[in-house]
Amino acid sequence: MTPGELKRRITSCSYIDIHCHCDSYPPQEEERLFSHLEKEKILCFSAGTDMLSWERNSSLAEKSEWIIPCAGIHPWKSGSYSIEDLDDQSAEYSRTLMINEIGLDTVWAPENSPLEKQIPLFKRQLTLAERYTKPVTIHTKGAEEEVLKLISSHRNPLLIHWYDGPEELISAYLCLGCFFTIPPAALCQPEAPGSYTKRILEKIPPERLLPETDNPSAWPWLFRTPAKADQIREIYQFYGSMVGKRETLVHNQFRENLLRFLRLV
Repeated sequence: MTPGELKRRITSCSYIDIHCHCDSYPPQEEERLFSHLEKEKILCFSAGTDMLSWERNSSLAEKSEWIIPCAGIHPWKSGSYSIEDLDDQSAEYSRTLMINEIGLDTVWAPENSPLEKQIPLFKRQLTLAERYTKPVTIHTKGAEEEVLKLISSHRNPLLIHWYDGPEELISAYLCLGCFFTIPPAALCQPEAPGSYTKRILEKIPPERLLPETDNPSAWPWLFRTPAKADQIREIYQFYGSMVGKRETLVHNQFRENLLRFLRLV
């Protein structure tokens, strides 16, 4: 995709979902997914978790211009891949718009994907991002300090997905130029005193934030309701209420943020 075509899609969309997993929707829900994306003009950046998900996302993107396929090995899948596998598949990294979702996880990763397997794959994927000049979306669960060390000299744009780590590390991430997502967890008792996700968001400048659903897993997990692509509107509404802005102004902010994150302006 040319920078001009990408910019056209960004400027013509009504909503941005910077992190979701379109490939994880069941095949029987494809048409509903495409319908929601088309009707609401939702531009989805569909994260990869392994090489098969890259293929699936690429196939979906051929059917809908509102899906941007991304390649990456999720830390939970690191036990199934080696450095040599990444080198063999480096062509996928040269073609993807964004390397997404990579990183480290010491909380939810399965036993076959311990940190000692995650770190080499994470480092090599950062190297591929440098080689092909790709932005990166990073998973940091429970390993925020280790991730911070590993990205300290990285030169390409970095987006931190669903951050819920130590508040005191946020300024260090911001100093590296990192962007952050507004995760669905923000909708969980957002007005409650001491709400952790809200406190985190208040520490991040508006020009460094982008909205995500992380669907189709997030809404069933957090809210016990079926996932739908148009639930991204709830993220927009939450943030608009938080900062006292209309939805249109919130979208303008996110669109400008995305153009800057992708270095299209």
